[in-house]
Amino acid sequence: QAPHRRSQPVYGAASPAEEMPALSRAVIALLVAPLATQAEVAEFTLPDGWTMCDVGPGSACEMGHIKQPTLVKPHGATMCADGNEYGFAVFPGDPSKLAIHFGGGGACWEADGALGKVPVTETCWTVLAGAFGQSVTGQGVQDVQTGPAAGYTTIVLLDCTGDVYLGDTTLIARDGAVLQQRGYINALAVKAWAADNFPQKLDVFSIFGYSAGALAAMAWAGDFLGDFKYKRAFVMLDSYATHYPPDVEGNTLARWGACGAQIFDEEWRKMCEEGNIGVAMVLERDLKKFPNVPFATIQSKEDATQIKFYIALAQSWGLAEYMTLTGPELYTATNELFAKRRSFFPNFKVYYVDGEAHILTNSPHLYTASSAGEATPSCQPSLLEWVTAFIGGQVVEDVCYGPAGRTPVPGATDYCTIGDVINCDDVESMPEEAAAEVDQLGLAAARGALAASSPSMCFAVL
Repeated sequence: QAPHRRSQPVYGAASPAEEMPALSRAVIALLVAPLATQAEVAEFTLPDGWTMCDVGPGSACEMGHIKQPTLVKPHGATMCADGNEYGFAVFPGDPSKLAIHFGGGGACWEADGALGKVPVTETCWTVLAGAFGQSVTGQGVQDVQTGPAAGYTTIVLLDCTGDVYLGDTTLIARDGAVLQQRGYINALAVKAWAADNFPQKLDVFSIFGYSAGALAAMAWAGDFLGDFKYKRAFVMLDSYATHYPPDVEGNTLARWGACGAQIFDEEWRKMCEEGNIGVAMVLERDLKKFPNVPFATIQSKEDATQIKFYIALAQSWGLAEYMTLTGPELYTATNELFAKRRSFFPNFKVYYVDGEAHILTNSPHLYTASSAGEATPSCQPSLLEWVTAFIGGQVVEDVCYGPAGRTPVPGATDYCTIGDVINCDDVESMPEEAAAEVDQLGLAAARGALAASSPSMCFAVL
């Protein structure tokens, strides 16, 4: 089947799904288990203290008029996958410091479906309310009151199209519904609004991305960095390392209609249409293009969500031999990827965290994690210390927990081939009660609870 072109969206190209094989059902269940159903969150009200602004005749939702957290709806051609209106979140702050956040939201994609004839894999938010609930956490690096980027004006792109903000096509869901994948149009609208409202030279310009949003940040960073003026800039990527089964990334991008995106020149556009472009290639192009802009990536060694999506991609494209991936195998692959990248680009930095956690900077994990694990903050530098230093413009080094120089051993992750090796003689985990409570609290409350439960730990005084 020919890739979808941006100028020629295909309607009804895929036939209704036949019964999915058991493996596919199990993978999809794992991927969407943490999410409420789309219908349950299709309607929502903004949290207390929030307001809404519609761009249109008589209102451009100028930044100077935004005095509280605001959901801005740009209208025009923007939309979520369900066909309803799109919006992005704005936290007002210092106009000289701007943070662009690419929120996560999963992915929906069309593949050949060789096993089970599943034409579309639906593991993404398709409604604005769901994307808002996942991405607008106000936690970690998004905590504009007390977090490492406190005081920044913060814009959060909401992912309700499942196409890492690159899609410009339609999909036919298993129930026959038309899914509008217009993430590319949505991102362009947000960038245009931000450029109109921040034409001045910024003291600091920053780009954050987590989960699928990390892939979007890799793809869009160069475009944003080239369009804004700033004294200092940085990019922070959380919880996606671009390790995929062979060929699926390029073919998925082509099916999303991404090849017409302005991040590609004519040569790369042709490569994209042939399925030969990946987001990592765009990232490495921009690492070279912006050598004075530091890029940081935070990665759990055995990230369970990345593993699940790897398997789902393999299944959807009929790649039977790649339908398994263990945590140690993921760690081995990312080690090789990061080590190669580091050898060419000194502005690329890595912080590894032991364990399976997914999304570490936009959650309470920022206050509880170190290289020894997401609930082991006693190992220095903690994730919070490292992230705070990076955001503050300090030079940071790669960090990994475990013995250095060890040849990767099948089934093992207790080694480091990249980074400053951290060996803590007394690695102390959080008390179980405090760890459980973190999942229920906002960051300010979480820090207080942690400090009270174990005042000797380093996070208690941060």
